Amino acid sequence: SRVPQFWDWLVNLGQAGRVKIPQEIYEEVLAGDDNLASWLREDFVKDALLLEEEAEQSVVARVIEEGYASDLTDDEIDIIGRDPFLNILCIGA
Repeated sequence: SRVPQFWDWLVNLGQAGRVKIPQEIYEEVLAGDDNLASWLREDFVKDALLLEEEAEQSVVARVIEEGYASDLTDDEIDIIGRDPFLNILCIGA
């Protein structure tokens, strides 16, 4: 992999609790068939980076309403995918 120091640094940040990946985003990346998905499957990486907390549905709804729109169609919801789980960290509760 390119720049292995970056990936080591990222794991170190995860172990320190400074960087975490929400479960929903983790699963979305794992669905891929690439080096990133393979790396995330490694136990030490998963243990370091996976956020163990579940997202509060009221916060997810707020993110969708304030960050996207309150009247999304099913097709639009499919397009945004799990991105609102990343934006929860930006908008906050």
